[in-house]
Amino acid sequence: MDTALAALCGPVARRGNRPFGPVQWRLGDNPGVTTSSRSPDAVADRPDSPVPWATSSRFVRVAILCIGSGAVAFLLALLAFAPHQHVRMVGPACLLVLCTITWILQARGRMRTAIAWLVIGTWILLVAICVFNGGVRTPAMTAFAPLIIMAGWLMGVRTAGTLAVLTLAAGLGFVVADGAGALPAQPPTSPLMFWAVQAAMLAASAAMIAFFLRNYRERISEVRRLSGNLARLEAEAAVAETVRRSNYLLDRTGRMARVGGWELDVPTRTLTWTTEVFLIHELPPGPTPPFEEAMALFAPPVRATLEAAARDAIEHGRSCDLELPLVTAGGRDIWVRMIGEPQWVDGTIRRLGGTVQDSTEQRAAAQALQTSVENLQRTLESIGEGIFAYDGRDPSGRLLFANDEVFRIWNIPLEEAPQTGRAGIITAARRLFLDPDAEVARIEQILATPTPHEDRVRLNDGRVLLRRSAPILGNGGVSRVWTFRDVTREEQALAA
Repeated sequence: MDTALAALCGPVARRGNRPFGPVQWRLGDNPGVTTSSRSPDAVADRPDSPVPWATSSRFVRVAILCIGSGAVAFLLALLAFAPHQHVRMVGPACLLVLCTITWILQARGRMRTAIAWLVIGTWILLVAICVFNGGVRTPAMTAFAPLIIMAGWLMGVRTAGTLAVLTLAAGLGFVVADGAGALPAQPPTSPLMFWAVQAAMLAASAAMIAFFLRNYRERISEVRRLSGNLARLEAEAAVAETVRRSNYLLDRTGRMARVGGWELDVPTRTLTWTTEVFLIHELPPGPTPPFEEAMALFAPPVRATLEAAARDAIEHGRSCDLELPLVTAGGRDIWVRMIGEPQWVDGTIRRLGGTVQDSTEQRAAAQALQTSVENLQRTLESIGEGIFAYDGRDPSGRLLFANDEVFRIWNIPLEEAPQTGRAGIITAARRLFLDPDAEVARIEQILATPTPHEDRVRLNDGRVLLRRSAPILGNGGVSRVWTFRDVTREEQALAA
């Protein structure tokens, strides 16, 4: 018995001084309470952490009462339904003796020994009862599950796991021994005795669940109470750090994106700038200038636009998004994009806020792109071939680009060109194909090939078109560029 106790209680002894919350657990003969500086959550999350000392003391008493009640219930069932089976009364009587010993030990403060006697001693007695009363068919088999749960709460996950494995092994041994006829014959057992034992186990399980829930609520309340002040202090420190960090990130992000923030208090006409707004104006950071001085930094026509936008926002609650020219304090001509939104307080607009961004580079890039597009369009118009392209993944069939020649080839009026998509070109082409269905099928074959294609198409008006198709690189062959050149005269020359 002592060897088994030492083996199963080893993990408990090794965990003897792990703290939980404000109380420290110590499974010793002279328990003590000390203050721990470790975080309660760091210990509570460990699956093998024992419970606090005060909670364990209460639960040990609850466990003793549950086991004792189960033994008494079985004795009463024997006296009522099988009074002549005196041998079967030995098991529950031994359980009552064990509960008495455990109660005395815990009352004297020998908690570690009391828990070991209660858990391991009960398991050994249950195994012995099963051996002499029918193996797996004995009513005592229903008591192992509550016992393993109780062991897990008192002694940790490892001990509960060990008992579960040993119980499975013992049950398998009962089955093998019963099949070999090595177990004593099971005494006659009334169904009411099974019911009485199961009722006792259910009552014990309900008592443990009630204890677990109550203990859990007490722990939550204790943790909340103890962490309240700490949480407030940490929150104040976190707010200060967040403000400092936010200001740092705001300044850093504003400098990278050349975006600043502003806010105008409507009743007092007090203006507030971030650091980046000063840098955009090429002014040294400092106190924000008054509203009238800030407006004076813009040329009179721009100033009138800003004042009209401000009045519209204040009177009608409309947002504004303006791109305006600005001459900086250093004499540079730049463009700024200004976004403003009204801020409502108690049903009235009390503030206007928004952003200012140096959009000079973006504006220059947009103009360069527009110039490139116009040059490309002029180039496409001058090559003498009809050309268009589309994105095959766009369900609308919108053309990416097309020149006027492609619409003239397919007899599409130029005034309809802006609304014409891929489907419109196919519809116009069907009217000119000699065999529309065959040509549409041919187009599907071309689209199914990932390589460029070239062929000649004869139209019902006598024209011959040189058709080329090539997939757009990087689009998986879905999008394509099509070109058409009228080679009717060449065909006629070759025929002649």
